[in-house]
Amino acid sequence: MKQSNQTENPFIKFGTPTQLVVNGIKEPSDEIAECLELLHKNLNEVVAFTFCLINGTVKLYVATV
Repeated sequence: MKQSNQTENPFIKFGTPTQLVVNGIKEPSDEIAECLELLHKNLNEVVAFTFCLINGTVKLYVATV
């Protein structure tokens, strides 16, 4: 699969998540946008991430080095 836009943030592909969990730690809701920007800037440290949608709540789980 070829991506045409290499600068697109993969963590907001489905909109801004309602909850963010990084390495098992739930981030406060007022810091989610800031954390997503930091994750995007440090993509080389992200090992895996997954989205979960349950009853309209989008959760993003991220594992980093």
